[in-house]
Order: sequence, then C-alpha cells, then structure tokens
Amino acid sequence: MTTIAVARLDGRVAIAADTRVKHGYTNVSSSKYLLDESKILRVGANVFAITGGANWGLVLESYFNSLVELPALDSRLAIFAALGDLHDSLKARYQFAAPADEEEGFEKTNLSVLLANPSGIYGISPMRDVSVYARFFALGCGYRYALGAMHAVYDGADSPTAVVRAGIAASAEFDEDTGLPIEVHEIGLDPLWDGRSASPEPPLCALGETQDQLAGRAG
Repeated sequence: MTTIAVARLDGRVAIAADTRVKHGYTNVSSSKYLLDESKILRVGANVFAITGGANWGLVLESYFNSLVELPALDSRLAIFAALGDLHDSLKARYQFAAPADEEEGFEKTNLSVLLANPSGIYGISPMRDVSVYARFFALGCGYRYALGAMHAVYDGADSPTAVVRAGIAASAEFDEDTGLPIEVHEIGLDPLWDGRSASPEPPLCALGETQDQLAGRAG
C-alpha cells in the first residue's frame, strides 16, 4: 500500500509518494533496503505516482519502454485514449485478468495513479476514468490524511512541493501503511496549456458543452 499526492501552484506542479513497501506483514523502506524500486515513474515529460501492488511500476515501465512513440498525455481525452491501448496490452502481453464491473459493464484496469506533466495534474481511477485537478489531490491508503493536510497548507504554501510534502508527512504520521522518507518530483507548468485541452481546435463535443457552445468558443 502507499499514499501519493499531487499539487499545482504558481506555475509549478509537484508529485510525491511515500517509500514504504509491504512484503506480507513486513514493512520495508524502499529508500533504505531496496534498489531500483520506486512508486514514481518518469515517462518523457510525464511523472506518474503509482498505488497498489509493486508489480504495477515494473509493468508500466516495461509497457512505455516497448512503445515506438509515447502517447500524448496532455488532456483528459488523450489520457483516456492512451489508457485504452494500455488496457489491451495488459491483457495481451502481461497476463492481466481484467475483472468486470457488474454495475458499470466495463472491464476494470485496476490502475490507480496520479499524473503530473506540463499540461497539469490528473488522476486515473481503476475504471479508467480521468480527473483533472485544479489545486491538489491524493490517492492511496492514507489519502484522507493527505487531503486534510494539503488543504490546511495550500493557501499559504510557497511551492507545490511544500503542499505534497505536507500531505505525505501527515499520512506517514497517522496511516500504518505509509512511511517516510518522501520522494518528490517538481516540474514546470506550460502556461499555454490549461490542463484540459492541448489543442487550439475544439473537439467535436465535450462534457458540459453543446455543439452550439463549442461553435461559439471556436469563433
């Protein structure tokens, strides 16, 4: 288990994870006892923080390294499309048994990650839903503690790194499956992107907008 956090502030984005790994009932600090094992994965200009089993990090690293060209991950729709290709590959190449959701009717990817890149900060749910965050968010076993701490410090923080550090530190203090030290990555936010659309041309349709509204926005 793990706790991960992401924040954007003053033209910068930061993403963080704790470094505790559980082997059965044994807690292990990956920063002290494990080599080449991290809950943070860099893919080009993108930085992922990964929750769940340790194999997810290795699978995602293998998958992205196998691609001839990295997919665009600069909008909600682009990330959703990339997740569809990932899901197909997980079943074909990595023996992933995709469980079905009886209520939703879709196969689950069971991937729960946060993503930071120059276009913004995002969250990916096990059902491949993609959320775009305006300020900060957290996932994992200690996410409630992290959200509370980040909410408390955000308005007075001088950097997004300070925000995510506060979140993970609170989780490590109160959640038994979250542990220090904290791994943090900070990158710049491209001022030309707002984290919702990487293209100057509007899509044919968008959530919350009618065709007439889109036509007006394009004009």
